[in-house]
Amino acid sequence: AGQIVAGNYTAGVPFVGYEAYLTQIGLDGNGVIWAVNDTGVDWDHPDLATRISGGYNFPGACNEAGQPGEDCAGGGHGTHVGGTIAGDATPNLTDTTGYLWGLGVAPGANLFAMNILSGSSFPPAGGFQEYSRQAVIGNAIGVNNSWFSDSSTASTYQAGERTHDLMEI
Repeated sequence: AGQIVAGNYTAGVPFVGYEAYLTQIGLDGNGVIWAVNDTGVDWDHPDLATRISGGYNFPGACNEAGQPGEDCAGGGHGTHVGGTIAGDATPNLTDTTGYLWGLGVAPGANLFAMNILSGSSFPPAGGFQEYSRQAVIGNAIGVNNSWFSDSSTASTYQAGERTHDLMEI
């Protein structure tokens, strides 16, 4: 995704250089907190450990001491999403073509982790707006919601998703 944003491709084939692009434009997410509404975020992941500024455990979700919003056993999607947003490629590992493993679109940003999909109620007491409320309390300026409300058997954009999208942070 970062390579597309940076325009680092020729004839549809991407090439390395996203970090240079971020340096050139002077933006890497530094000073920004982004909330991840998902299964939670793994506080011990090497690409994210220094990027998590806080979190919130929803009722019924796992509760790791000192790690609110932890991505509990059986999760993983929230950590993946967090890495796409703010992974900083700490291990400095590259693939055979030179791309950094674990480099997110905004590697300087921080994350506010919320394990909404691990809770006992979806949406929680207070409705979908509770997700936005907790993000604001965590000083997030935006929220990622890579899930759907499962309000019917069709997995398309529906009234439940629209309601959440209309809420302002």
